[in-house]
Amino acid sequence: MSEISLKRSIVFAVANGKGGVGKSTSAFNLAAFCHHEKKLNVLLLDTEKHKGVSDVVYAGDKQPGLRFDIRYTFDKDSLADDVDMYLGRYDVIVIDTAGVGVDIKSDVSDSAQEAMNEEVLYLADFVVIPLRPAPLDARKTIKFTGMLRKFQKARRGSSLGAAAFLSEVRKAENLSKMVIEQLQFGIDQNYVHLLKNHIRYSPKVAEAMGYGLSPLEYTKSHWVQNDIRAVCSEIFDLAVAHQNKEGH
Repeated sequence: MSEISLKRSIVFAVANGKGGVGKSTSAFNLAAFCHHEKKLNVLLLDTEKHKGVSDVVYAGDKQPGLRFDIRYTFDKDSLADDVDMYLGRYDVIVIDTAGVGVDIKSDVSDSAQEAMNEEVLYLADFVVIPLRPAPLDARKTIKFTGMLRKFQKARRGSSLGAAAFLSEVRKAENLSKMVIEQLQFGIDQNYVHLLKNHIRYSPKVAEAMGYGLSPLEYTKSHWVQNDIRAVCSEIFDLAVAHQNKEGH
């Protein structure tokens, strides 16, 4: 039995129009948090055309009696049916996407991934938007949240919650402060929450994934655990509050 009682399963989409911002790592850590910290049945679903997080072979210990699975799909036409089926098995579904926006029409290779990303956003309850502390990442993220607002108008049924946060923050740099100010100015925070918590850079994060683990399991009593736990907890609480607001 799951420790937390949800009104219904939550579907997270981890997305950003910018590549290389830590989506797969964030998706993996959010999924691990929901399983280990919240004691929930969790599916991590990779929808990148060229496999990403599904190449990780999870090496941790699953919670007794609970599911923690990683799967791959790139079939847009069957995704809705697949997710409907998974909703009966999992409390939380975290869907990892590729760094392609929802309205990019640049070439054939992007269009298939774009269509998949759009389908993921149609199915999601809450969008998690990671980015690095870099001005280009901030500009691309602001543009992506604007597209998300337009996409929201075409969505049927419930509204789409969203939150953005910084990963790989380096304490000694002023870039993080600069990027946060960019986001505060450029993002509609009535729609996209800018998290209070962010994740500082640590090589332990990539090292843990290399071993098929989340830092929550890999690094005992390390400060990056607290960063990840604080960000994931804030995301989870916002998603549950959004779900309750929607009356699901």
